[in-house]
This record gives sequence, C-alpha cells and structure tokens, in this order.
Amino acid sequence: MSDAVFLLERAVLNGLAGDAPLPELLRRLAEDIEAILDDVRVSIQRIDGHGKLRAGASPSLDPDYLALIEGESIGPKAGSCGTAAFIREPVVVSDVRTDPRWENYKTLGDRFGFRACWSFPVLGDRREVLGTFALYRAEPGLPDAEEQGLIARCAELVHLIMAREQRQAEIDLLRRGFDRSLVPMLLIDDSGRIDLANPALCRLLGIATAQLRGQSLMSLIGLVERLEVLEELQAIIKQNLNWHGELAMLDADGAAVPLDVMVTPIGNDHRDVAHFMVSLTDLRERLRAEAELERLAFHDPVTGLPNRSLFEDRLSMALATSRRERQHGALLFVDLDHFKMVNDLHGHSQGDALLVAVADRLRLSLREEDTVARLGGDEFVVLCSRLGADPLVAARRARMLADKLVAELVQPLQIRGHSHALTASVGITVFPKGLETGEDLLREADTAMYRAKESGRNAVALFDPQMQSVLRERDALERDLRQALQRREFALHLQPQVDQDGRVCAAEALLRWQHPERGNVPPLNFIRLAEECGLIVPLGDWVLEQVCTWLARCATAGRPLHMAVNVSVRQFREPNFLARVEQILRQSGADPLHLTLEVTESLLIDDAEASVDIMSALAKLGVRFSIDDFGIGYSSLSYLRRLPLREIKIDKSFVQDIVDNADDAALVQTMLSMAKHLRLTVVAEGVETQAQRDLLCQWGCQRLQGYLIDRPSDGALWVERWLAASVAAPP
Repeated sequence: MSDAVFLLERAVLNGLAGDAPLPELLRRLAEDIEAILDDVRVSIQRIDGHGKLRAGASPSLDPDYLALIEGESIGPKAGSCGTAAFIREPVVVSDVRTDPRWENYKTLGDRFGFRACWSFPVLGDRREVLGTFALYRAEPGLPDAEEQGLIARCAELVHLIMAREQRQAEIDLLRRGFDRSLVPMLLIDDSGRIDLANPALCRLLGIATAQLRGQSLMSLIGLVERLEVLEELQAIIKQNLNWHGELAMLDADGAAVPLDVMVTPIGNDHRDVAHFMVSLTDLRERLRAEAELERLAFHDPVTGLPNRSLFEDRLSMALATSRRERQHGALLFVDLDHFKMVNDLHGHSQGDALLVAVADRLRLSLREEDTVARLGGDEFVVLCSRLGADPLVAARRARMLADKLVAELVQPLQIRGHSHALTASVGITVFPKGLETGEDLLREADTAMYRAKESGRNAVALFDPQMQSVLRERDALERDLRQALQRREFALHLQPQVDQDGRVCAAEALLRWQHPERGNVPPLNFIRLAEECGLIVPLGDWVLEQVCTWLARCATAGRPLHMAVNVSVRQFREPNFLARVEQILRQSGADPLHLTLEVTESLLIDDAEASVDIMSALAKLGVRFSIDDFGIGYSSLSYLRRLPLREIKIDKSFVQDIVDNADDAALVQTMLSMAKHLRLTVVAEGVETQAQRDLLCQWGCQRLQGYLIDRPSDGALWVERWLAASVAAPP
C-alpha cells in the first residue's frame, strides 16, 4: 500500500504543479483512493464562508444523498462531516444507526447503503475549516491501523489542494484590490524594478502599465532628487526596512509630481523579502492648500499685499539690518481720507475694488526693494530701507516719496463706472534712532499720520521727538485707564429725556471718570482710547450691569423708567455680546422693555447682516434700539428699514444752530419727516435754549435732551430722587 500512497502523492503534486483546477484535482484524488481501498466510497466536502457543506468530490456516492446534505450547516449533531468541521477534530462513526451525531440523518444510511462514516476536518494555515475528507463503508466498523494512516495521509493531500485554492483566492482578491484601489501602488522586486503597477498609478503619472513593468523605480524620480534618495532607498531595500517620506516622480510629460511615499517589505513563507509594496499619495492638492493657507495667513485677502503679521516680521528684519549696516530707513503710515464714504455710498464691493486699485498704485510708485502692506480698513504702510547713512537725507527722501504717493492717489480712479479721487494722510518716521522696536515705529508713524490729518488731511507729517510727549501721555493715560477699571474710579451719570409736555420719559447713562490726580477726565479723552486698547468691553459690561440694576429697582418700587446705554462698535462686535446682554438682564431682573441700546451708524454699515441678526435677537426680548448721533454718518434708508429700530437721536451739532441757520433747520426738519415716515421716535440732543425747544416741538420732535432740561448728574442720586418722585420738571 505504501507504493500506492507514493503514487497518489506524486499524482497530486504533479496536478498542483500543472495548475489543474480544484474540482479536477479533488475528483482524481477521490477516484485514486477508492481504487486503493476496497469497499469504500470517498467524499470530499468544502465548507463555505457561512459554515455550510458544499460539494467537492464524491464520485461514488448517490447524487440524491449529496443533494440532501448540500448546504447543511455544520454542528455537533451534523453527521460525521458536519460534526468534524464543527469541532475541528476527526469523527469516526462505526454505525450511523446508533451514533447520536447521526441522529438527524440515521435513516439516510439504510436508504443509500452505508453504515460507517469516518471524517477528517481539513484545516487551513490559520486553523480555519476549509472542508472535510470522509470514507463511507457499507458495513459497520472502525478503520484498522493501516487504514488510519492512509486516511491521515489522504487528508493531508486534500489540505494541499484546498490550501492552494485558498491561497489563489486570496491572491486573486488582493490583485483585485490592488487593481481597483484608488491609492496609486507599485510592486517592486529587491533590485528596485517594477513588477506591477495599478491603474491608479498609471492615471497619476499618465504612463501605461506595460511601459512601467520592468523599469527601475529610480527612473521615475528626477535626477537631482534621485541622487538625494538613491542611497537611502538602496539601504531600505538591502535591510528590508519600512520607509516613509516625500519625493517627486516624473509623469509622462516629465513634470515632477510631489508624492507621499510608503515602502513596505513583503516576505515569503520563509520570511525572505523579495518584493516591496510602494504606495503613493498625490500631494499637489495638499501643497496647494498649504500654500494658500500660508498666503492667507500672511497676506491681505482683498489686495494680496502683506498683512500686519508679515509686515511686522519684515519691519523687525529691516530695523536689524539698518543698525548693522548703519543705514537709515523710513516707515510711512498711509491712511485714506474719508474712505468710509465710499463703502457707505457705493457698498463694500466697490470699496474693496478701490482698495485693490490703491494697492496697485502704491506698488507701482515704490522701489522694487520697498514693501507695502495693508494693516486693515483703509490703512496702508510702506517700508523703505537704505535711504542713506545721514538721517536728514533719509527723512528728505522719505518725504519726497510720501509726497509722490499723495500726488498719485489724488489722480482719479475709474472703478466700475465710478470715478474716485482719493486723498491720503501720511505719517513718516525714520529709523533707527536708538533702541526702538517695530511696534514703536508703527506707533510713531501712526502718531505722525494723525498730525497730518489734524493739519487738514491730504498732507504729510514727519514724526519728531516732540511727538514723543504725545505718545508718552497716551501710554500714561492707557495705564491709568486700566488702573481706573480695577480701582472703580468710573461713575455713571444720568441725563433725563422729556416729552413735549416736560414729563421725564427716559434717562441716558453717561460714563464719567474722576481721576485722583487728573481730576474729571472728559469722555472724548478716554472713550476712544478704551476702544483702541479693548477696555471698552469690560467698561461697557459694567455700565450695562449698573443700569439694569437701577431698572430693576425702579420697576420693583413701582416707578418704572426707560434708560439708554451707549454701546460701542467694539463691544457690539464681541462674539459673546448677545449672550452677555441676556445674562445681565436675567441676573439683574431688569425688564428688557425698559432698556434702550444706543448704537452708531458705523455699526450699521460694517457687516450689516451680523448687526441685523444680533439686534433682531435682542429686539425679540424687548430691548429697544436707537441710533445715536444720527446724521453725522452715512447710513442709508435701506439699512434703517431692515433694522429693529425704535428711535433716532439727532446730534447736537445740528440742533445748536437751528434758530439762526436755515440749512441746519431744514436738515433737522428732513430728519423728523423721515423718522415719521419710518415710525421712529426722535430724541433731539443738545437742547440748550427755549427757542431751540420751541422749534423742535413745533416740528414734531417727540423727546428732548440737553442742558435746558437738566445737566447729567450722579446716577445713584438721580435714581433716589426719581424713586422719591422729586425729579425736577424742566422749565
């Protein structure tokens, strides 16, 4: 029998080497085993992915029997084959009539002429069940020792056949995945030559698979980069290591394609590495996105000029270079005069187009080595280096350049059918003067620019040491302002508003600062500074908290009153402004219906959509909105119609001359007429004479505020008088 087994093994190995199909190999093996053993019928079953029996090769079993067990699930009582597959161990049944594992199938033995069934599971490399090998006998009994040895050898042969099929299926699956993958991939041998390239890689490089096969991987890498990575990749291949890096490959046109590359060694059954998988990721989109992000991070999105961040970096380098080379440079601060009117009258789109044109003019007017940047809004800065070793010469050259810029900007610009003639105020500071920083230079140039505006605009001013006192005073005031907030040096005054009959109907909260050394600091001197340094936000919160506390107290005492609070643009633009107002109202218990927030027209122009959303949300709570200093901005009627406004306040600059100035009188009457059309209440500010009051009442102004009515006074005392019902009536 040993010779027969040897021939059996050789036949199987020859069949495997000849790449014969699985069904044929299994059929030949089953027939050869039946020829060796007397009175046996061979059954080879496969197990599918769902744990069910599937036909393999059973040349002598009745087809009806095979049909009955086809698709049966494996289990502890699923006959010899089903049970062997389930427990992964041989199941030798001497008599199917009495064995409990055949309980559900015992009638089949008599029906199809078998009594004994010996089954062996066929396991894969990972001990997964591939199938079963079984012998059926017509008479009950167990295999003898020789038969057991033969059965074990035959089961191994079945394993060889099925394992080959399994590996081939896995290879086919991997190949399909390789070909269908959207990730570009290459398979290279240990010499670096390409064995396989998937379609995704061919699409990436525009090269056909046939052209790639057999090429060296290095031939796809540019010459310069090839020299850089050749030694590294050779070491990777030699040492069978993973590698991850970035390099560029050449496409069909010779263009470099930047790629993220991963090289993975692939070992065989003996763990010898003969191939490497190379997977690639196209980096062009990522690099473009990174370049765009970097551009946006350091360049103004409207004009494309360097932004503040990039400019400050260049300014610091220029300052260091000037000190090292003992050369002087200059920083020019350029502010467009009345640019806000362009946005107000023509819209932000027109304004942005004009800013682009201004940026182009500035660029064309400068030397190639000079830098122009946009800080924001209508503010530009120009950095000029190497203007001379003599600071006076450098200042003169900077002044000439500034005059040139002013002259260039005043020339009309045609933008989308509109002609714009701009003027600019320019401040200059020369550097280095000592140990100043880039921030110091920006502040000096800014100070000089404001001096140019004070001189009538469309002008140039050079920073001089005398301006240092202005800067020092501003710094000192800012320090005092910060301390004042901590020391609670601020106070709120209230100024009443009355109707035409003289009845108090509201009061405006006005912020006052009593400095221990400076005395009473006028609001004009510190409000703008508070906005610039960000302190207006905590100041505004404090004012709102105090006013809401008073509102709640008045309502509780049965003397409800409306109070108005000024809200700065900076405070309104805070991301949590809406939530903060809601929180203060809730915590204080104030009725939102009694609170009026006064905003300026500039708030309505800049980012109108956001303004509408925030104001509408607060208006739903009951908060009233008023436009403060109406008439000195440039808001359009279309904006006013969209906003949840309840009133407008006519600025005192229009009120003060209405008695003697016909133009001012006409303007005020126009405002009143417009407000009536929009169903808005009107408050006239700065009413100081009886004649002014009489005219305003005659024209239909509903509310009056000013020294004629009452001067602002300490808010806490005013509230006490109000609660005592002794607030003085106006004359």
